[in-house]
Amino acid sequence: AASPAPSGQTGSSPGTSAAAKPRNADYSFFAGKTIRIIVPFAPGGGQDVTARLFASRWPEHFPNKPNFVVDNMPGAGGAIGMRELIEKRPADGLTLVVPGSGVALRWLLREQGHNYPMDKMQAIGALPAGTVTVARRDTGENLEKLIGRSQPLRSGHNAPGALSPVGDALIFRMLGVPLDFVYGFEGYGEVAIAVERGEIQESNPGMLSYIQTWKPMEETKIIYPLFQLGQLTEKGEVVRSPILPDM
Repeated sequence: AASPAPSGQTGSSPGTSAAAKPRNADYSFFAGKTIRIIVPFAPGGGQDVTARLFASRWPEHFPNKPNFVVDNMPGAGGAIGMRELIEKRPADGLTLVVPGSGVALRWLLREQGHNYPMDKMQAIGALPAGTVTVARRDTGENLEKLIGRSQPLRSGHNAPGALSPVGDALIFRMLGVPLDFVYGFEGYGEVAIAVERGEIQESNPGMLSYIQTWKPMEETKIIYPLFQLGQLTEKGEVVRSPILPDM
């Protein structure tokens, strides 16, 4: 999650300075207020699940118990939600955003429409979680049967340039599994619907999205997980995510 810095400052706001300097913060500012968490994607994806998780828990622990509301603002690979935060919302600590790694990568690569000042925004925290790559069972019951396919798998994502399709392209090319990328979904919740309908055959949602939105399709034998992208330890070792330690 991140929040814009007030005018004339770099990396601080009433909301974020409260987290950075708890001894000097005036939490009375938040009494009776509503804090909005912008999700720049449609419901059902990893950023959406993360935002709603925090929105449901923060009121129990935040001083003066402000209300938390999640606003989904999908479009343009996350740029619409980011611009809503930067250009239309005041830098008063009452608006946060959960951008996701894809938004950060598009900003880093200076893709069109992603020239918002992300480096001037105050980072509040992050939830370490990778992705789960899944495929429909009618494409083949295991990875070995996918290798060497003559027909590419239809791989669904929201927009080019995110870590998910980039990771998919690299890993599946290494494995020898052809992919045909289909973009235009406003979030991985929409991709899940397309997978259930048979319109998309493969994707890699975030782990929280997989648990909440995609897991029921695994239980009903529509999809199966191929692998997860793990995490790096301080020693540089790749380990399974604690979110899905048995996968």
